[in-house]
Amino acid sequence: MEASVERWLLEHSELFAALVVTLGFLLRLREASGTFLNPDEALHFLLSNQTSLRLAYQASLTSSHPPLLIFVLYFLRRLGTAEWILRLPSVLAATGTCWLFYRWVKTVRGPVVALCGLLLIAFLPPIISLSAEVRQYSLMLFFLSGAAYLLELALVRDSALLALASALCLCFGLASHYSAIFFMAASAGYVVLCIIMRRTSLRFVAGWAGGQAVALALAGFFYFSHLSQLSSSPTDKALNGWMRNSYLHNYYFNPGDNVAHFIFARSFGFFQFLVGHRALGDVIGVVFIAGLVFALKERSLPSARRTATPLQLIVLLTLPFAIGCAAAIADKYPYGGTRHCAYLVMFGIIGVCIPLFRIARNYATRALAVILAIVLFTTARGFPSAPHMQRRDQRLGQMQAGINFLYQHVSPGDAILVDYESTLELGHYLCHAPPVYVDYPASRLAAVPCGQFRVISTTPDVWLFDRNNFLTKWNAWISNPEIAPKARVWVVQAGWGIVTHLPAEIQDSVPGADLEAQPFGSNIQIFSIDATRTSSH
Repeated sequence: MEASVERWLLEHSELFAALVVTLGFLLRLREASGTFLNPDEALHFLLSNQTSLRLAYQASLTSSHPPLLIFVLYFLRRLGTAEWILRLPSVLAATGTCWLFYRWVKTVRGPVVALCGLLLIAFLPPIISLSAEVRQYSLMLFFLSGAAYLLELALVRDSALLALASALCLCFGLASHYSAIFFMAASAGYVVLCIIMRRTSLRFVAGWAGGQAVALALAGFFYFSHLSQLSSSPTDKALNGWMRNSYLHNYYFNPGDNVAHFIFARSFGFFQFLVGHRALGDVIGVVFIAGLVFALKERSLPSARRTATPLQLIVLLTLPFAIGCAAAIADKYPYGGTRHCAYLVMFGIIGVCIPLFRIARNYATRALAVILAIVLFTTARGFPSAPHMQRRDQRLGQMQAGINFLYQHVSPGDAILVDYESTLELGHYLCHAPPVYVDYPASRLAAVPCGQFRVISTTPDVWLFDRNNFLTKWNAWISNPEIAPKARVWVVQAGWGIVTHLPAEIQDSVPGADLEAQPFGSNIQIFSIDATRTSSH
């Protein structure tokens, strides 16, 4: 029985792969439907929602990402602005990634390892979740998987044209997310080794080098026209610890850290993120290392021109991790169990599947059964990486109920006070416009044009209200008679990690604060403050 299933899998691997990719697409489409946009998703759409492509590009320069996704969303608006439509480019790109990844691994290591890898990249919940959001990662992985597949074909066929096509995909990857530069550096090291060991033609070398030069020029353009201009403070450039002082702090090497511990902990942290489970992630990390050990003991394959040799394979799998880790130690980019390291997904999965196939004694059915067990376990027991909202709390109905509440209860003389995270949500669902600010320097608050509503927002330095920053902003606001509120103020919190006990924490310091907040799931709440009582106090 097992032998017949083995034969069927090998004879119909393409059909089996197509079925997996189709199911992966359906799972992603379901994930993309029925929930409101998270703050980052709303920001990406707000940047694209401009009156011209030039303005959309200029708006994209205010973010830390390249402009391709913003361009896609700019044109996509003509089809509609429903959440599932805005997420559709990511869903389609992720589906394409599954197929290209399968073709790439099949070229490098054969059909069985490719099918194992396909099951993981198609069905692991963290990857499904990431690929069903209005983010850049799906586009990046689509183009990088295309670049990897075409590059391997170029090496096998000694084709300069395919090498140029791979470089074109790499350019689109760079235009999707800047972390594609790590893929570019790692693949360059791999290709140089292959050129030496496979004795490729000068024609291929010239085509590959020319394509890399174009990609490098594009990277230089993005750096000088965008990245070098970004900063969170006059002394903090975008490439000097980007977001290291926020929730990504632990993904950078900090003074006093042990280098070996940082490398070990953050590398295993990536595999925890990949499978969505801490203990299983550690096991998968050990399996990845075992695969490198197995590769060291392998003999060179009979036809070195048709697939990666053991040494080439080790370089291919380890260089992306080494370069990413070096960037974190150099304080340039986070490394570890975060979506910002999505460029490692392709290499992490193939590195895990190779030893699992060996452990299964080269039986495809056993290897696939192990992979399915991993997927089922992490689906049932896995945890989402932060920041995250539970699907029941992110249901579109929750946001619609909150917006309806504001229309029903906010009077013409009232004001709405929001932190920056909530500004992005209300900017999309209430104001239907990008958050263009009119600054109030005295209070570090800003007026946000919002139709019939008077919306007052913190600037980006306060992403999320807590007791301390709320009281700081509130006291500065009411102490300025020119802009102080004269009626009721509605405090709206919407997004990740809102402080649900904020009303109780500020009640003693803010007379007129309503202790009872109106919740809409666990990620939206609204409460009010009688500003007339506060002012008199």
